[in-house]
Amino acid sequence: MNKKPEVAIFFFADAFGWEILKRYKFLKSICPYKHRLDTVFGYSSTAMPSIFSGRIPSSHGHFSCFYYSPETSPFKILKWMKLLPSSIADRGRVRNIISRLLTRLYGFTGYFQIYNVPFDRIAYFDYSEKDDIFKPGGLLHGESIFDELEKHQITYHCPDWHLSDQDQIDSLYQELEKQKITWAFMHTARLDNVMHLIGTKGEKVDKVVAWYEEQAQRLWDQAHKYYERVSFYFFSDHGMTDVTDQYDVRSKIEVLGLEFGKDYAAFYDSTMARIWFLNDQAEKKIKETLSQLDCGRIVSEEELDKWGVNFPDHKYGDLIFLMNPGHLIIPGDMGLRPIPGMHGYDPEDLDSYAHLSTNVKLDPPPRSIADMYQVMLQDALR
Repeated sequence: MNKKPEVAIFFFADAFGWEILKRYKFLKSICPYKHRLDTVFGYSSTAMPSIFSGRIPSSHGHFSCFYYSPETSPFKILKWMKLLPSSIADRGRVRNIISRLLTRLYGFTGYFQIYNVPFDRIAYFDYSEKDDIFKPGGLLHGESIFDELEKHQITYHCPDWHLSDQDQIDSLYQELEKQKITWAFMHTARLDNVMHLIGTKGEKVDKVVAWYEEQAQRLWDQAHKYYERVSFYFFSDHGMTDVTDQYDVRSKIEVLGLEFGKDYAAFYDSTMARIWFLNDQAEKKIKETLSQLDCGRIVSEEELDKWGVNFPDHKYGDLIFLMNPGHLIIPGDMGLRPIPGMHGYDPEDLDSYAHLSTNVKLDPPPRSIADMYQVMLQDALR
């Protein structure tokens, strides 16, 4: 059997951060080159578009999933749901069903979930990731690596992210045997899921890391059976932080005598509160209140610029209040109860850093997750 010249495999593992990597002798024989990568401010909804485009969030347009825009909100049809008792309206199963129905109704192809956004407020918001970012044309602004692959007619494989991690890996395993592809990207989230549930340490985390090593070795061996040269990249978008405390930020704002939708709007992500001011009085009161809290801080203009999230139109908020590492906003629009692990804190906190493990000596080495775009593109065009 004749081998094909080369293939590049980009094995993505959500939340497999640098601090997690340091605890294990992970892929020591396959990928001797290890790099700590700066992450971006935000969540995977921010990180993945940065990886796929090589650009900062204010350029590609993605940050948090929800943003204030009552005029364009697709959620107006849910207003009647506010009449339901919280025992029904707040149930995860109910909200999952509604999310699936909305996905079909509007033809959304991206990751979509309404989480725990209150039904009496959800119509004030629009949703950013309506299109599949793993496909050409998926980003809000500009092109992604998938647009480049199509443009240059690269034969590649990117398994459907809706599939389970194991099914995606098996799909790539089979594609390698066909010897038709020269480039592959695969998104997995098993470690992220486990650490959200139990934190960053424990036997279950160890087992998932061992599983990743086993699957990487399996793909490595399969690739070498059918290709002369294999460039292997195992990397993440951010790390994970153990949750140590929670704080009800929403209640501090709701006692100020301001009306939601008239004086202000707010979205309470897991680790940040994003506020839109609809008049000067609301701005003054809310800023004074948040500046007195010791569970987090108001993100400065300088930090917004540095992190690439200072959107000119303040699409994602006029003000962002960021929680201290390990602190959660509970109750919030993403969840009503605390969980043991979370990310989305200060990107310069130690637990926030992502990582890259590879068998390729890169010069210069990537410094941030956004640098992975050029790594992917150069390998595709080799």
